[in-house]
Amino acid sequence: MESFIHLRKGTTPRRLHADLDGLKDDELGRGGFTGRTANLYRRHDPTAYRTSGPLRPIDVLSSELKPGDASDAHGDPLLMFSNADCQVLLSRRSEPMPFFVRYVDGDLLCFVHRGAGLLETEFGPLRYRDGDWVYIPKACTWRQVPDQESTWLMIQATDEFRVPPAGALGRHFPFDPSQVVIPEPEPIDDDGRDEYEVRLVHPSVPGGPTTLYYQHHPLDVEGWRGDNFPFTFNIADYNVITSDSVHLPPTVHLFMQATGVYVMNFLPKRAEGVAGTERTPWYHRNVDYDEIAFFHGGSLYGIPMPPGLVSHAPQGLHHGAPEKARERARRKFDDYSHVDWSVIAIDTRRRLVPSAEVLANDLGPTRVTTEVPVKHDYERIPYLVAYQNTSSVRDVYGGLAELVVLESYLLKPRFNPSDTVLVFMHPIGGGAYLPMINALARAGHHVIYCNSRFRGTDSALLMEKVVEDLGECIKDAKNRLGYQKVVLAGWSGGGSLSVFYQQQAHHPTVTASPSGDGPDLTKLGLIPADGSVNDFAHD
Repeated sequence: MESFIHLRKGTTPRRLHADLDGLKDDELGRGGFTGRTANLYRRHDPTAYRTSGPLRPIDVLSSELKPGDASDAHGDPLLMFSNADCQVLLSRRSEPMPFFVRYVDGDLLCFVHRGAGLLETEFGPLRYRDGDWVYIPKACTWRQVPDQESTWLMIQATDEFRVPPAGALGRHFPFDPSQVVIPEPEPIDDDGRDEYEVRLVHPSVPGGPTTLYYQHHPLDVEGWRGDNFPFTFNIADYNVITSDSVHLPPTVHLFMQATGVYVMNFLPKRAEGVAGTERTPWYHRNVDYDEIAFFHGGSLYGIPMPPGLVSHAPQGLHHGAPEKARERARRKFDDYSHVDWSVIAIDTRRRLVPSAEVLANDLGPTRVTTEVPVKHDYERIPYLVAYQNTSSVRDVYGGLAELVVLESYLLKPRFNPSDTVLVFMHPIGGGAYLPMINALARAGHHVIYCNSRFRGTDSALLMEKVVEDLGECIKDAKNRLGYQKVVLAGWSGGGSLSVFYQQQAHHPTVTASPSGDGPDLTKLGLIPADGSVNDFAHD
């Protein structure tokens, strides 16, 4: 029974979610963290299990899913999860809708993960951008016109989405409704077509959608009044509630709710500062709610959050950050004062059913932990490293005789910032498209492949000059590109180069090449790399 007094049995810490001394904090609670609760202090990680049967955690990268509107302007979003109260969908539209749409089973709440563009609505136009929530009332007619590819997480309820009742902090925390952007009426003239297509989306009625055809433009509203209207709200304007002494439950971050559906924003905040406090969410099994986490970006105490990852935890199954992440948060307690995460959470009272497409793309149906491999999108940025050629013998392989010009590539994951870069160089270059280079970038690492001045030929190659080239590449990576740490990655013949460079950077002894015309490495001010990895290296 619910009581003001909580019992204690066996070994328990004095404070809640703190001072665990090696135990694992596992919460068994009712009502989504607001009902009766028991905290169980375990010896082992409760997420270390193997599943067999229909209920299992699911992790899927949204970038691997193929919504119909991604390749076809006439296509529809992709259904990911559903129950009697809601549908959770994914859209990745890059072309303007050639039709208009009404969701007639309930309100629509959409999160803009990536992209920008225009929404044409009956109430007037609304611009959208990264991090926007877009609210569209049930049966409102609208059309999306993207400026660029736009990835949306969409939630269609079968009821109205509402702002949660005001709590102890009042009506403006955490969601301040005065920050929403509301459209001004702007009727659109007919453009000469014979008729205008309006699709009615109604999952509750089989055989859809239903299509209406108008002989006039459907967005012809001259004015409106009332309190039922679309709007946008950016997560940058969300007032995050924090505590210095305890990690707060997810319900503190509630943004909007409908019957059986609760939507939360977990956003960058100041980290808990009292020594011994657990900074990562405790293990739990969401006894009364299914939980979806959509990773928008950021990091958790230096561990990158995989952008676009969709994680589903069914009711009754343990989930939470892996133990390695918890141990790291404790170990790095004094190194981080903020949490840099952006995660959208959807909790549903009824069990969610994953779609066939989601099940087909599950990253690990038999995994033992919540850690999943992630493929990162990355940019391949060509650039040049140029410096003065002081050698008495002019090497012109890179361009002008007075300069040494090194052709280089930076492979930079788009949404995974890092202060560390891996630097590859081979004496005669040519490895910028090696599978390992691409795979490292896909895994989220920042990678530089820098060609030496002897790109493609070794007839006049001097290893001392290649060491000079590598030194200039490392200086450029730190001084211009801003990387704090450089790790040498020696592949094949680049392995001996990396070892030679690192030895001369720490203890320079070579004053000339055997031929007598190489650079004096003792005068170059070579910067030692912060680490070195060699693979298939040879002399």
